[in-house]
Formats: sequence, structure tokens, C-alpha cells
Amino acid sequence: SGDEKTELPNQKMQITRLTGKAVTYGGYANVSRQNIDFSSPQVMDLVINDLASQYAIQTEAAACAQLAATNTGGVGYDPAEEGSITAALWQAAATAYSAVKGQGRLVLAIAPDVLSVFGPLFAPVNPRDSQSPGFEAGRFGQGVMGSISGIPAVMTTGLQAGEAFLFSTAAFEVYEQRVGTLQVVEPSVLGVQVAYAGYFTPMTIEAGGIVPLDIESSSSS
Repeated sequence: SGDEKTELPNQKMQITRLTGKAVTYGGYANVSRQNIDFSSPQVMDLVINDLASQYAIQTEAAACAQLAATNTGGVGYDPAEEGSITAALWQAAATAYSAVKGQGRLVLAIAPDVLSVFGPLFAPVNPRDSQSPGFEAGRFGQGVMGSISGIPAVMTTGLQAGEAFLFSTAAFEVYEQRVGTLQVVEPSVLGVQVAYAGYFTPMTIEAGGIVPLDIESSSSS
């Protein structure tokens, strides 16, 4: 900044290289032609779906482990108080927002047992008058379950018990190149070898943009 008609400041553009290690995840199984020809439902569909599911579980666990490995100061909350949870979210949001200079979108990632704590406190009753439209036990599952203070709450089994993190998408990224299904015929034994794989790596871009939410007792000060 400067006065009128003063020369603008000048500086070199600096680019920092971040190295991401692409880890291979996957597995394979051998299936006989007899099982393929005489199974109902089709055994190949079952095998491929199971391999893809295990790949998803492994890669999600890797992403969550990277979140948990970020050593930044956490924000405490009382699991028995709705107001304490929302206050902690706002404080964590301010921390993450400041760290990434307002870039990205905010996401709340929580373990299954944490959702079971938040859910009863944010019931879908009079949602216009609350901080959340509420959570429903009948919809309990992986992925986005709802929101609190406008922040989407994502339940993931990749997190350990009690873990919860608020982060910016500008602070934490994942990279994936999915190979998908590979098959090779084994004519000598009348079989098919089927595999499912991909390359996956999570990366912390700005540690300050990942804020753990820590459970406190109601007597904590």
C-alpha cells in the first residue's frame, strides 16, 4: 500500500514443491470357471465389489491417519452441551480459516461414536431455531450426515474412537489414480485371476488448517 502515485511494491514469486508419495493399494482373488458359470448371483460381481470395498476402506483409513498425524492445537468441547460443541466449532473454524487465509471449504470429520454423541443433542426438532437441521439415527452411515452451523458433518469409520477434526479443503488434500479392475484368464486350471487396485496419497498442505476437537469433561475449566 502507498500514497497516490507511489510505486507499487515488487517481489519475486516463490513456489514451494510438495512431494506426494503415491502408495499402491489393492488385492486379488482367484475364481474358478465353475463358480463363474454356475453361481447365482454372479460370483465375479461379488468378488469385484468386495475388492473395491476393501480398497475404499484402506484408502479412507490412510486419509484419516494423515488427519490424526497433524500435531496442531486442538479445541476442547463438553460432549454433554450443545452450546459447547457449537462454540468449539466456531473457534476451530476461525483457526482453520485464518491458517489458510480464507481459502477452501470447511469440513467436520467425526468418528462413529462422536456422531452418536452429537446426534441426540442436535435432534431434527424445530431446526429453524437451532444451530443444525438435526441428525436422524435411521440415516446413520458413512459420508455426510448433516451439518452444524452450516459445516457438513462427515462420519467416517476411518477415524479412531473419540476423534473429530475440523479442516479446510485448502489445508488437506488427497490424490488418487484408480486402476480399477484387472483380470487374467488361467486356462490351465480353468480359472480367472481378478484384482482391484489404485494409487492413493493424502497430503497436509497447511497443518494449521486442521483443528482437532477434543472431548472434555463438564468440570473442566
